[in-house]
Amino acid sequence: MHIIKMINIGDEKVVVHYELNDSNSHVINAHEEANSSLAFVKGVNYVSSVLGIESELETGSLEHGSIIKMFKFSVISDAESEYLRYIILVIFYKLFFEKVAVKMEDFYENQEDETIEELKRVFKKYRITDNILLKINNHNGMKVARSNYFGSLFKCKSIKQLDIDICNNQQKGDYNIIISAEKFSTYIENLQSETKTIDEAKLYIISPVILKGNKIRWAGTFKDENINFDMLSNDFKNQAQAGIIVFSTGFWINCKLQYDEKIDEENNLKKNNYKVIEVYGHGIDNDYTPIKAGKKKNGDEPDVKQFDLFEGMDTH
Repeated sequence: MHIIKMINIGDEKVVVHYELNDSNSHVINAHEEANSSLAFVKGVNYVSSVLGIESELETGSLEHGSIIKMFKFSVISDAESEYLRYIILVIFYKLFFEKVAVKMEDFYENQEDETIEELKRVFKKYRITDNILLKINNHNGMKVARSNYFGSLFKCKSIKQLDIDICNNQQKGDYNIIISAEKFSTYIENLQSETKTIDEAKLYIISPVILKGNKIRWAGTFKDENINFDMLSNDFKNQAQAGIIVFSTGFWINCKLQYDEKIDEENNLKKNNYKVIEVYGHGIDNDYTPIKAGKKKNGDEPDVKQFDLFEGMDTH
């Protein structure tokens, strides 16, 4: 990665030049180019949405003699459009291409005092603070967009490097940044689910599975959220199916609960794949009965059938 010049107020275009391994060729894989462009657009949209700034992005056709993609930024504002566009450009550029966190002082670098004061006024008006920048820096949507962008280009083996220029409508200057194809993989993040375990979880049972039959997941409520889960404690399950444990309204278990957690592209926290690994005890309201911890399920269990014992009843 090679950085040459800074972004200026008045700049409005990001020009991406795909330098190819074959200097006589002027074509790349259309599918991967389309996917990368979509990821570029999503990255810009995430910045604009978090800032609360209505913006538009235009694109130009590929120029003759080389493969060049132009993205033109514009902001729907009559008053501070130039400054707002500059703010979006700086944030997007640093996160997307430099892959560094944005700080408030980044906007003031090499600016005149008068410009700095105007930028501060715009920040105050649009409530752009250090906390907002922190939110954007950690936004999973940008990480996904950046990973998808460089992931698509990584698959396109004809590309030698990216030459990226930020410029205004009149001129195209030296490249702001040059990224070789060998560096594409460093921009790709593995955003997989993370497994969480809560050792002392209080889980209300809504629909236990107590009879042989169809394989259905148990249903319950954990922290006011309705969930479906697999019961992997054989001891507890066997006692329930044998009628030793009787379920009623307000029945809850103290258990080791496991689930997968992931932040999606919209930065929403998603939880799924719930499992009860062990059951330490059960209760109704304030009455509690400890039991032997269950064992993790080994192998396939016979199919079971689920009955909703408390349908239409309040389980809290």
